[in-house]
Formats: sequence, C-alpha cells, structure tokens
Amino acid sequence: MSRKRNGQSAVSMPRGVSLPAAIFLLLVASLLAAAINQTVLVSAQSTSISIMNHRALLTAYSGAQLSLNRLYAPGTGVCDAVTWDMSQVPQLTACDAEVSCQTLVAGNFTSYTVTSTGVCTDGAVQTRRSVLVRARAD
Repeated sequence: MSRKRNGQSAVSMPRGVSLPAAIFLLLVASLLAAAINQTVLVSAQSTSISIMNHRALLTAYSGAQLSLNRLYAPGTGVCDAVTWDMSQVPQLTACDAEVSCQTLVAGNFTSYTVTSTGVCTDGAVQTRRSVLVRARAD
C-alpha cells in the first residue's frame, strides 16, 4: 500500500539522472575533440614533410642542372664533386645540393654520370632526395 505524505504518493520518481548523463556526454565530447585534434596534428606534420620532400627533389634537380651547365659550358668541361648552396633561392633557403660526377670513356664516346642529392633541413626534420643523370659528349 502506498501512503500519502503532504498530498503526494509514496512512489517517487527517479531523480539525479540528468547530472550523470551530462557528465557522460561532456566526457564523450572531450574525447572526440582530443581525437580530432590529434588527427589534425598528424595531418599537418605529414603535409609539412611532404612539402620538404618536394623541396629536396627540386634541389636535387637544380643541382644536377647546375652541374650539367658547368660540364657543358664552353671552355670548362668540369666534372667533379660540388655542393651547391641554395640559400639564395627563396623557396629553398634551408636546402643544399650535393653533386658528384663520374666520367666514363668508351671508344670515341665520353659519358658522364651526375648524381645530385637534395638535402633540406627544418629543425629536427631532414629530407633527402636523389637524382641520377647520364649525359654523353660526342
């Protein structure tokens, strides 16, 4: 039997469910926000490294082109190891091109193998890309 107190029934409704539900929702929302933040950070780092890889590749191409220009310039024909400082190029300020050159003479032909490695550094991250070019002089 239910007894009435002050005009109310003795069967009471559950109270205090809103507070635990709100705390649970806040916890889930904060965990979701932390996961999204971590994903954005990883994506930003990946993009930064990708850009540095591309800059290193462009540096390697530039080093090979400069060395081939030096090799085929009239009156010079120099095939040796050289490091090109790319600090004067705005997009390649933290990059260098390390170039080596080898000469191979076979019969009446002389061929050159130019290996250029672009190295870009940004803080603790360093990227390297290499390009190999073979050229022939008649």
